[in-house]
Amino acid sequence: SILLVIFALWKFTGMHMNVAGAMNRTQELFYWAAILVSNTLGTALGDYFADTLELGFAMTAGITGGILAICALLALFTKVNHVFLFWFAFVLTRPFG
Repeated sequence: SILLVIFALWKFTGMHMNVAGAMNRTQELFYWAAILVSNTLGTALGDYFADTLELGFAMTAGITGGILAICALLALFTKVNHVFLFWFAFVLTRPFG
């Protein structure tokens, strides 16, 4: 996936991937590239669930919301990397518009 390539290159530069702190220009370019690809990926995922799998919009929203709830629980009660959870959740929120 293009998003994984962006993340790998971003990580390879040695710069932090935490979007909550200050960023230099290179980090900001990686950030916006990831945002662009994430929006496309998340929208395609939502369309795939709703249209291709014929689950409909309500069921797709329920599935996506459930996965987001799991992400929130993982962030609160485990040591799963919060940067990973942020980007995973970011992609998942795209189907909500």
